[in-house]
Amino acid sequence: MLDEAAGRLAAPGRNTLHGVQHRARLIRALYARLDHLKGALPAAPTASAAP
Repeated sequence: MLDEAAGRLAAPGRNTLHGVQHRARLIRALYARLDHLKGALPAAPTASAAP
C-alpha cells in the first residue's frame, strides 16, 4: 500500500481542480489508514520510576 501511495504522490500533479482534489483524497485516505493502524497497536509499556 505504501509503495503504491508513494508512486502516486511522486507522479507529477495536474494543476487542475480535479488533480488537487484527487491528491487530497489520497492523502486523506492515507491518514485514515494510519489512524486505523495506530488504534490497532498495543499500548506501549510505561517505565516505572525506581524508588
